[in-house]
Amino acid sequence: MLYLQPKSARVAKDIGEMAEWSIAAVLKTVDCYRSGGSNPSLSTKPPTNTIVGGFLSIDRKIDRNPHLIPLNFLSSMPKIPIPNYKLAEIFPKTNRTIKKRWYILFYAFNPDSEKLEVSKQIYIPDFKTVKERMEWGTERVKAINSALTQGYTFASQKDITKPNSISVKSRLMEVIMEGVKVVRNDSKSEIIKLAENGLSQKKRKTNSTYLSTYNSLESYLVEMDMVNISLEDFSYRDGKLSHMEVYKFRDYLVGVKNNSSRTANNVVAHLRGLLNHANKRIGLEDNVFAKLPKLKTGRGRNVAFTDSERNSIIEYVKSQDKELYLYICFMYYTMFRKDEVRFIRIKDIQQDLIYVNELISKNKDGEFVTIPKHFKKILAEYNVRDKPQNSFVFHVERSDLICRSINYFYNKHVKILKNLKISSACTMHSWRHKATIDAHKAKIPIGFIQNQLRHKSLETTMIYLKSLGLTISKDIQEDFPEL
Repeated sequence: MLYLQPKSARVAKDIGEMAEWSIAAVLKTVDCYRSGGSNPSLSTKPPTNTIVGGFLSIDRKIDRNPHLIPLNFLSSMPKIPIPNYKLAEIFPKTNRTIKKRWYILFYAFNPDSEKLEVSKQIYIPDFKTVKERMEWGTERVKAINSALTQGYTFASQKDITKPNSISVKSRLMEVIMEGVKVVRNDSKSEIIKLAENGLSQKKRKTNSTYLSTYNSLESYLVEMDMVNISLEDFSYRDGKLSHMEVYKFRDYLVGVKNNSSRTANNVVAHLRGLLNHANKRIGLEDNVFAKLPKLKTGRGRNVAFTDSERNSIIEYVKSQDKELYLYICFMYYTMFRKDEVRFIRIKDIQQDLIYVNELISKNKDGEFVTIPKHFKKILAEYNVRDKPQNSFVFHVERSDLICRSINYFYNKHVKILKNLKISSACTMHSWRHKATIDAHKAKIPIGFIQNQLRHKSLETTMIYLKSLGLTISKDIQEDFPEL
C-alpha cells in the first residue's frame, strides 16, 4: 500500500491548500495500490465514483488487508534532478478500438528508492464508444500531468500510520471496509484449500462482488455529498434505528444506476453481511441494512434450446470442436452448472456416478449424480477414464493440472450461436434447461430429476420446472369439460 505526504512540515505549510488538494475533484476516482514489489501503482473506478472529503479507499490483493488512507497521496517535494517524472499517456497508442483494454501509465519519483518508477495500469472504464473512453482518459491524463509538473511524487512509506480502530462514530465506508477485511481474512483458509486443489479461480467472482458492493455504496454517498457520514449518522434518527438512508440508497440503485430489483436486493444483502462482520469488532448489535423488506422480483423464464437448435449445435460441434462437444455433454447429461463442469477431475468419474466436490458445488455439499447410459458411451469413446486420476477433464495444453479458464467455453459457445443465428437469450446454461425438459418429457419421476439437479427440496425443483413451462397438465388440456 502507498500513500504520500509532505516531506517536511515546512513543505506542508508552503503548499497550503495544495496539501489538501482533492485529487478526486480532478481525477474523479483513483485508487492507489502497492504491487507487492517496489513499484507503486494506481488504478481507477468508474467515473461516477468520485471521492471527496479527503479519503481514498485502498484495496490490495485479495489475500491482503484493504485500508483507508488519506487522499493527498501526491505531495510537493523539493526539486529533484531531472528526470523526476514521465508524463502520463493513454495506451494503446495506436489502433484504439473498444475491443481492447485501455489504460494510463506514468512515471514518478519514489523517494524511498530514489528512482523513477512506473505506475501500474490505470484502467479506463469499458465505455461503448472510443469517444467516451478518450474523454474520460484525457481528463485524467491532464490532471496527473498537472500534478507531476508541479513537483508531485510518490510519497515515502516510512512514516505510514495505521488507521484508528473503528467505532460507531467512524466513517460508514471505513466500517464497511473493515467488514471486507474480516470476510477476506476469514476466507483465507478456504482460499488456500482451493489453491491446493487447483481451484483458485473459484473465488474470483466472490472477490469482485465485495468491491462492486463497496463501490456502489461509495458512489451513492459521493453523489449525495455524504462521503464522510458516520455509521451512527447513517443508521440513526433521534436515537432510533432508521432505514431511511438505506431506502434512498436502494432507490438510487434502481432509479439512477438502472439496477434490477434482484441486483439491488443482493447489494443490500451483501452490505448487511459486511456490516455484521464489522459490528462484531464494534460490539454493535444494530444493522441498518437488516430487516429491510425486499423489492419484488419476477422469477423470469429460463430459456432452453429447441430440438432443432439442439440438433444444429450438436452437429456443428461434433465436427468442429470435440472438446466443446464433450463439455456440452457433461452439462446436458449430468445437469451440472457450467463452472462445476470445468473443475471435474478424472478421479471424480466412477462407473455409474460422478462426484461433485464440495469445493466446487454451488450447494457447498459433496454429492453424486447418475451417469446416463448414453453418456457412458461418450465417456468411453473419448477415453476419459484412461487419463491420470488427478487431471482435470478440461485442462490447458501445457498442464492437465490446470483447468480451462472461466470464459474459454463460453466465448466459443457464443460465437457458434451467433454463426447459427440462434437467439442470444440462449446461454450455456440452456443445456441444463434442455436436459430438464427432455427428462420431464421422457416421464422420468420428478424425484429423480431433483436428485440429478441436486436441489435441496422438491419445492425448488417444481419452481424450476414452472420457469421452464413444464407444469402444464395434460389432463386439464384433454379432459376439461366444454362450456
